Amino acid sequence: MKWGGGSAYFQEVADHFGLEAAEPGDEATGDEAVVVLTAHEPPDIPFADYVVYNMEQLVNHDMPPYFYDRLRAAREVWDYSLVNVRHMRERGIHAKHVPYLPPITPVGTPLAAGRVGAVFVGADNDRRREWLDGLEGVVRTNDECWGTRRDTLYAHALLGLNVHYYGGPDTTILEIHRIAPMLRAGLLVVSEKSCDPYYDDLLESAGVVFIHDKRDFQETVRVLLRHPGLVKRLLRRV
Repeated sequence: MKWGGGSAYFQEVADHFGLEAAEPGDEATGDEAVVVLTAHEPPDIPFADYVVYNMEQLVNHDMPPYFYDRLRAAREVWDYSLVNVRHMRERGIHAKHVPYLPPITPVGTPLAAGRVGAVFVGADNDRRREWLDGLEGVVRTNDECWGTRRDTLYAHALLGLNVHYYGGPDTTILEIHRIAPMLRAGLLVVSEKSCDPYYDDLLESAGVVFIHDKRDFQETVRVLLRHPGLVKRLLRRV
């Protein structure tokens, strides 16, 4: 299978599924398929016959009109979340649930000496600032932090933080693409809950600490940062 190009984030998704890069003019033939990961972005899709794999949040914000037109024109539509699948089926689009499950088993030495503080990686907005401002000992960087740069940040921290961008836990799907690399780097992850129990249940069993509201999130992070020994004990239980 092949995929249409995109950012470093989508390259990681493509690598996970073993997709090779496609060029404009390549078409889906037989069991082969050109998989488009960026149906939500301009410009037009340069393939006449394609499969869409969507990893965007659909329930809590409006997508551009061309997005749903592209889904209807696709050979097939795949989505990482059952929440999105239901949303699309309500609009007459038959989507298949294809989970995104990158490795989450820690590698290396997650409890190595010298790890301190917490890290948050993601786009900045008012909602995230409300949750993260005032927390000392948290390194924050933007949404374009992927690959080696991201992994270097994670290698020096004890905690990984996840806060939703668009809305609260009743309307937002878990950011599995951000949390999985934290777990693989050996971080204890503190995250908002989400509206998708598929991923919440999976990652809670992997040791993610889920919090429902802002005050509890901030207090939990402060306590864990003050007591790195507690963080290490929690990590050993996973």
